[in-house]
Amino acid sequence: MLRRSQSIRRRFESRQQESAPNPFLNGTHFRSWADVPAYEIFKYVVVGLTLAPVRLLLTLLLHLVAVAICAIAGLFVGADVRAARKPTPAAVRAVLMPLLRGLARLMLFVWGYHYIPVKGRAVGREQAPIVVANHTTFVDVYWMFYAYGACPVAKEAVGRIPLVGFLARTLQTVFVSRTDSQSRSETQDAIKLRATEPGWPQIMLFPEGTCENNTALITYRLGAFQPGLPVQPVALNYRWRHFDPSWVAYGPGPGQLLLKMLCQFGNRLEVTFLPVTAPTDAERAEPKVYADHVRERTATVLGVPVTNHSFEDMMLMTSVHEGGRPAETLKVPFQQLRKLHQVNLGDVQEMLRKFAEIDVNKDGSIDYDEFVSVLGVIGITGSPFTKQIFQMLDSDQSGTLDFNEFVCGLVQYSKSYSAVESVELALQVFGLGDKQRLGRDDLTVLFQRFQEVHAETVEQVMHDIDADASGSISRDEFVSYASGRADISYMFRQFERREGLTASTRHLRLD
Repeated sequence: MLRRSQSIRRRFESRQQESAPNPFLNGTHFRSWADVPAYEIFKYVVVGLTLAPVRLLLTLLLHLVAVAICAIAGLFVGADVRAARKPTPAAVRAVLMPLLRGLARLMLFVWGYHYIPVKGRAVGREQAPIVVANHTTFVDVYWMFYAYGACPVAKEAVGRIPLVGFLARTLQTVFVSRTDSQSRSETQDAIKLRATEPGWPQIMLFPEGTCENNTALITYRLGAFQPGLPVQPVALNYRWRHFDPSWVAYGPGPGQLLLKMLCQFGNRLEVTFLPVTAPTDAERAEPKVYADHVRERTATVLGVPVTNHSFEDMMLMTSVHEGGRPAETLKVPFQQLRKLHQVNLGDVQEMLRKFAEIDVNKDGSIDYDEFVSVLGVIGITGSPFTKQIFQMLDSDQSGTLDFNEFVCGLVQYSKSYSAVESVELALQVFGLGDKQRLGRDDLTVLFQRFQEVHAETVEQVMHDIDADASGSISRDEFVSYASGRADISYMFRQFERREGLTASTRHLRLD
């Protein structure tokens, strides 16, 4: 059982390497107690009943001491300082910061980070007014504050956390709403002001905008780089074996994560202070180039790749986790979906909701039976063509539809197009455009281009249209019937898209 526990990290890394890394998956987030290794259960019992309660009490006590110190410091500053309109006076900071930074390091020790190896050194504001680091867990904030005593930039929800919110306001944290464009604009102005105006301490940002699991660095947001000033990157590397401390979308919440952390005998963090990075003229003109440069340097030190995942992917992964579906449901980053299908976050969230309705067994994919049972979600009723439509959507021929295939099919079906034109084009391409009446043989030729047609399929279509049982139907009758059938028109539309056909290719014939 101990061997099983020791192999958790290796299995997690192997799973991540099989495809693109999933930066929002906690490596030790077990979905049931049956999956928890015996060694971890042993620690939960032994450490959880002895050392963990002491650690939890010390955590609360240290925060209360920090709050008391900040409350006393608040008596010596004015309203403008408390409202973060002016920097804390140098004399107050000279007393306050060593105490709070010492408490931050003591907090890390209580949490099991006894020895933290460090490479490089932290520089002051004169060399780098802005410091940036990869973001894995809430532990990052305590270490970065201990190292720099800097003003953080944090989501506005942090200001509402008991004790922590008061400390954050005392430290003149810049709060930002990640979904409010005006708040983001005001935050950008505050970052630039604090980085350039004398009297302010360094400003600290985690440019990923959310936490990842140390297997890849996600897209950097541009707030730290738009001022065009030198930054010092910091690489925070959590070398875990039994407990993954990442606070990610597909993992335990902060309370459970803290309790699991307190139940470890010890935790590991390695820190590398990279040399200060100053932007070139080209990087000042293009902040994204500057951000990508810093991200690449940090990823190289960590030994991990970079990925196109972003904050939007975290929101989608949160929905997957809350819905009880496997993390593998989302394989393609949101930015790639947006580029391929011209969809926004709201579109993808709605598609994910529809996907969840169809995926009744919650395995993260849609099999044929699930597809048939709920075809009404995209307006197609069951028919002899259902199998062909499923195969068209199943681009990798796996026998199931993943979310990316589902999005591709749903986007194509939802796009505005003329069903009549698609049917007309199909008749032209297959050499039937000039015929005024169509018989069974003509329909067989047409449908065989799309699926293995059985005689009863053609008979069903003839029966629906050929009211007088003459054995043939008019071309206009077929066009009207086929364009009114969502399944048939969709099949023709997919063929048109696959072959790159348009109305201007009506003269073509396929052998």
